[in-house]
Amino acid sequence: MNKNYIPLLMLIVGILVIGALFIAHSYQASRVGAPATTATSTIATSTSGITVGSVSATGNPTVTITQGASSSGVPVAPSLNRSMTFSPSLSADVVANLKTQEAANIASLKANPNQGDAWLQLGVDYKIAGDYAGAEAVWIYLTKIAPTSYIAYADLGDLYTNFLQNYPKAEADYKEVIALQPDYIDAYRSLYYLYGMEHNPSAQSAILAEGLKANPNNPDLLQLQQQMQTQ
Repeated sequence: MNKNYIPLLMLIVGILVIGALFIAHSYQASRVGAPATTATSTIATSTSGITVGSVSATGNPTVTITQGASSSGVPVAPSLNRSMTFSPSLSADVVANLKTQEAANIASLKANPNQGDAWLQLGVDYKIAGDYAGAEAVWIYLTKIAPTSYIAYADLGDLYTNFLQNYPKAEADYKEVIALQPDYIDAYRSLYYLYGMEHNPSAQSAILAEGLKANPNNPDLLQLQQQMQTQ
């Protein structure tokens, strides 16, 4: 190779490496700092090593607020003046992105508190930060002001299963999901794994049967059923 080309090739390689690092950093930042109109998927691993997933969709489907007085009165919203707490394991970049997004969501909610998607995203941000009390409060509030939406119930089920280990509450919330959205397969799957962690095979069989009755021949539920039969 002509020695005159070596500096040029080194320069090109350097530019490519820097560009790749910049793209990787930008992608990582966007995973946390995504605007409230994007869908955020949360996947968690339970203490038993089983992967259980839930989806918090803040863009599609949306959360429609149907707030009104109930037997217990109008629900009280979580304080928008509390400070998000952060897990010590989070990097400085992630914390900075979460703070920026939290400030934007809170400003938007203070201007117009009837934004279900903004509340939902705030709960997602709390959960990513490790502020589980904040996430729980927001999602419980959403179940009261948007009682026909299954999304907050699904997020609470995931929170109680994988992070707070409150299995009775997780079970109750996933059953609310099924009542509101019988074709949401993740709810049946999550209950199946939850009952597995509780060593309750009869409950596992029952939830699969319920899921297949509402969703005949669903391949995911059929696969779980087959796995049970071969164990």
